[in-house]
Amino acid sequence: MRCAVPTLAIVVISLLFAPITSAQGIDSDVESALVSGPTYITLVCEQGSCSGYTLEVISDLNSTFEDSFSWSGDVEGALDYRIVRAPGASGFAQARILTSDVDYIHETEDLGGSMMLANLNNSLPIIDGCTDSLCEMSKLTTKRMSGWLNSGGDSDYWLISANSSTYIEEFQSEAPAIVEIWKIASNGSRLMVERLTTSLQNGIHEIRNLTVVADSDEEIWMVVSSVEVDRRDSVYMASVFVSHNEADAPAKHTHPLGRINQPQANFKFAGISHGQSDVDSILVPAGGRFSYEIQIFNHEINDSSISIHEHLLNGEVSEDLGPGNGITSSETISLEIRFHMIAPMSYSGEVMLTSNSTDFSGLLSGRDLVYFGDAPNTLPQGNAEFDYWPTIVVDSNQSSPDSSTYRLQGEVFGEDMIDTYLISVNSESGSLIRAVAESGSARIQIQELTQSGTYQIMNSSNGTQIFLPVGVHAIRIEGSPQDGGAYSFLISTSQSQPLDSGVFVDLSSKATPYYIFAGLFLLAPSVLVAFFMRREIIKRIFGKGTPDSFDKGVIENIMDELRKRESVGNLEDALKSFHGHGLTTSRASFLIEKGLPEMDFASVTVSNPMGDVGVWIDDAKKGILTFGIHAKVDWKLACLRLSYPDGTRSKIVELSSKSIFSDDEIMLGDISEGQTILSQLKLDPTPEILEIEVTGRVKGESVAIVPRDALAWR
Repeated sequence: MRCAVPTLAIVVISLLFAPITSAQGIDSDVESALVSGPTYITLVCEQGSCSGYTLEVISDLNSTFEDSFSWSGDVEGALDYRIVRAPGASGFAQARILTSDVDYIHETEDLGGSMMLANLNNSLPIIDGCTDSLCEMSKLTTKRMSGWLNSGGDSDYWLISANSSTYIEEFQSEAPAIVEIWKIASNGSRLMVERLTTSLQNGIHEIRNLTVVADSDEEIWMVVSSVEVDRRDSVYMASVFVSHNEADAPAKHTHPLGRINQPQANFKFAGISHGQSDVDSILVPAGGRFSYEIQIFNHEINDSSISIHEHLLNGEVSEDLGPGNGITSSETISLEIRFHMIAPMSYSGEVMLTSNSTDFSGLLSGRDLVYFGDAPNTLPQGNAEFDYWPTIVVDSNQSSPDSSTYRLQGEVFGEDMIDTYLISVNSESGSLIRAVAESGSARIQIQELTQSGTYQIMNSSNGTQIFLPVGVHAIRIEGSPQDGGAYSFLISTSQSQPLDSGVFVDLSSKATPYYIFAGLFLLAPSVLVAFFMRREIIKRIFGKGTPDSFDKGVIENIMDELRKRESVGNLEDALKSFHGHGLTTSRASFLIEKGLPEMDFASVTVSNPMGDVGVWIDDAKKGILTFGIHAKVDWKLACLRLSYPDGTRSKIVELSSKSIFSDDEIMLGDISEGQTILSQLKLDPTPEILEIEVTGRVKGESVAIVPRDALAWR
């Protein structure tokens, strides 16, 4: 590649000619070409000299120049012409046309301004063509644009790239010309990166294959200048492809494109660099054990390289496979071709794939089951991967027994000693599956799989009949270095027969004595418990039981009495007469001391022979609550632990007593029989649900008091 600086590259691609014609008789047939803007048509002859041939333009058009061999002018539409051959003329003649495509830009007024004045008349539009991916053709789709070089040393200024890449396939001129490529930065600085002079080829002055890239903060301009100052007006044309930098392919792909669904295919691709050092990645569908050959038609070996990678079933991407041909592994889904370009350039090529595997070939005719390439070695990991495995679909008729036979053919050899097929059972009643070997020494295993999304083997058989329920299951073919090669199995599927319901006889009456005995045996303990607790039960039924020491009404009565006594005497003296109420009295006194008359806050309390425990919400918004314990026995190393079932973890940030606390624990220490501890604490953040647990040692044994209910904030 010819390259003066990193912003310009010259690549190799085939030449595109405008419509041509030839003459064998005296007068050839009339030819027509669709042209637009500045247009030049000339004869190009096989032997260099066009003696004996003339060009005749039939269309009634205004011309800028016309002689027996060429014609130029501004045209819109059809240009009709013919090549006239004189008697005795030898050789071969054809016409070459320089013009613009009807749907693209051409010079409509003189572009002799400057490189800083961009407008619609001198800026190349983006071309909506396939690039940096698989395409229908292995070349970029170019458009023709044309202009005039007026007499007197004219120069035209074209903005050819702004945040885009431009490929100039060919520049052709009626007269000798100089093409300069300039890079203009956003700060106004200018740098000429290339200066090229046309060379004469078959009667046309040409420059071929230029690629330029403009970043977001710069512009690339092309200046076309006439070499011959005293020459008449002449036409030039350029075939260009302009791609926005947003069309740039990624440097690598993390997900596969998908498997190929035919035994052989040719995939074409084309692209262009969108940066000074660009990497383009192109994905090609493939499969296991496919031969591949990659041909690159136009890229500079010194300024670029390619690497080939496999996308595998396990989600991994392989290292570079090396040369541009080989055989894919059994686990391959797609091929990824990465173009590493040092300088701006365009590229194109083809990937040819051919299957080297006979797996699943027995199922390809007469059924809509398509799979080419080698069957994978492993089981799928999820439903999304089913398309990567060859699959037999079994859909038995549920109304009557139905059977089907499939021929499973393939081969195991070398590193590929395992083939895994899927069998999809769609019948709700399941299906019976069995396998018989026709040829080969490979072993077969029919596997029943779990249907929980990660497929694990539940049951298997070595080909003998096995029942498979509705869902996806597997068939595993395995060979060894001693018994590899081709194999063929007949897979028979049939609907499982419904069970004979038979005649059922009601014999439940014979078990009546047993039921009576079992009922009396199970109810006897409950009857004994009810007998010994008969007095307590009667009291509870008729409302004569002892009121709950934590009942809201009890606390309110105690508070009323305490308020009366406080008004006439010392509160401490008044509390002595209520000492027997324990935790209830302490809670009532606390409410009076703190000035908390509201009693509708949530609380959780519990009482057992070891003590009374309670927790009350004092301020729901601030997360303030009160914990109390009244010991009925001596406690050692008592501790309060808080837990949060909803998952939101809170911490104790304040405690009214001097006890040691940390996060969700309070060390209560030793508590004597009859002693009551009441502490107010603050939690942050405020939890939604709180559970408590008091632990310690009583008479040398580890004990705990745990309320069954949780404290919920409202």
